[in-house]
Amino acid sequence: LPSLTFSNRSIAAMFSRAGMRWRLAIAAVTVLLLFAAAAVIFDDRTAQRQRLAAVDAERDCPSVGASPGHEHYQTEAREPSLLSSCGPFVRRVHFVLGLWDDGDTHAPLTPKQQDALETWRLINPQWQLCLWRKHNLAARLPANESALLFSIRSHGQAADMARYLLLRRVGGVYADIDVYALRPLDDLLRCSSSLATFFSTEEWPRSELPRFTAANFFFATVPWGRLIGGLTMAAVESLTAPVGRQQDVLDTTGPTMMTRVLATARQDELYSVTREEFDHHLSHHARGTWRKQLPT
Repeated sequence: LPSLTFSNRSIAAMFSRAGMRWRLAIAAVTVLLLFAAAAVIFDDRTAQRQRLAAVDAERDCPSVGASPGHEHYQTEAREPSLLSSCGPFVRRVHFVLGLWDDGDTHAPLTPKQQDALETWRLINPQWQLCLWRKHNLAARLPANESALLFSIRSHGQAADMARYLLLRRVGGVYADIDVYALRPLDDLLRCSSSLATFFSTEEWPRSELPRFTAANFFFATVPWGRLIGGLTMAAVESLTAPVGRQQDVLDTTGPTMMTRVLATARQDELYSVTREEFDHHLSHHARGTWRKQLPT
């Protein structure tokens, strides 16, 4: 009897172990099924995010060359998550064109504008070029900001306000359409070493003006940075003052105003270079159309 009792216990233990193995196997299969389901859900959400990002890519960077006959200037639309960064700056160069044109919103670029953009495309192929026209800005900016922008009669004040409002939201590099690339932008911005959230250069060489005066025909910023916010608010305050729009563009929205704001920068948030160093990398062919006034 003792031997029989032991045998029964052995059989019971064997079945118990077999049952445990089955339960473990069922649990493992269940876990695998759950992981598979989670992967499907993740892939679906990833695809959804990619679709939304593709929409945002065009929303935050209208492609250069959207006008008929200039398709060779088209730059590949990339999702923000796939864009590399240059230090703290996203690799996008924004150009603003034709704010005071009431005609064709897709008017062809002039030969000089095409030449300028071609230098950017050839020398900085890793940067995405974004061409903003009146209708793009109206669609991207909030209604109150858009209304303020398009109520400005001065070409210069409107162009300045557009770049501040836009770069405050999307970040990256702003350049006038008549800035030509000579050498890689990464070298000028020191992508591998600079952590500053705003980049600037000088309006004039030190040989012409000894003191620092910030240029606003080219700058870089992170979105929603303190300095780009300060520039935007200073410009808004100037243009909404009783006689602000009658004052000189340099003082209200241009280099003089920018110099005042950047003077408040902390050491770690501003990186600036001399005009001589800037001219080694880029060339500004100023046209002076910003001095014009819209008819009242």
